[in-house]
Amino acid sequence: MIRGFGHGGIEAFFATGARAGIQPHHAARLTRQLKQLDRAKRPEDMNVPGWQLYSLSQDLAGHSSVWVNGNWRLTFALEDEDAVLVDYRDGHQEMPMGRMFNPPHPGATLKEDILLALGLTVTEAAQQLGVTRTALSRVLNGHAAISPEMARRIEAWLGPDRGGRAELWLGMQLDYDLWITQQKPAPEVIRAPELALG
Repeated sequence: MIRGFGHGGIEAFFATGARAGIQPHHAARLTRQLKQLDRAKRPEDMNVPGWQLYSLSQDLAGHSSVWVNGNWRLTFALEDEDAVLVDYRDGHQEMPMGRMFNPPHPGATLKEDILLALGLTVTEAAQQLGVTRTALSRVLNGHAAISPEMARRIEAWLGPDRGGRAELWLGMQLDYDLWITQQKPAPEVIRAPELALG
């Protein structure tokens, strides 16, 4: 879970979707990276192909970073399995830097980051995962959820040290599904009665 930010713009983007404090053309990738980071419990959970996970040194020893675009990086530290000091930096200049607003479907990370970085087509990735092209395509396009079975396949395919932990992918799917549901009116139910003490 993300517990603290070192950059007001990235915090506002995470909480509300406001793009005023970020490079607008970074929004899609940052959305996917922040959602993954919100579920990450160790740096390796961010070692997604194409994100170039890197351990920082000197003033930022103990922090890690992932590549966003050009010179821009998302940096973070993990304390007790929570992300802290989440920052958004231009590698050539220093920038002063709850729940995520509108989390992405995890299929977007597979499609826009992983398959692209690995240079795989949907057909090739489906073959490697041992699923049909149609099943994978539905996930990649947000028309099907990451099931526990698919999450296990992703973990076996990427490995837990390259952002593939099954729990991570299921957690991102849960966050997406809950967000979508919360955008609708609350369901009308009859509340369960209080239990009598005694």
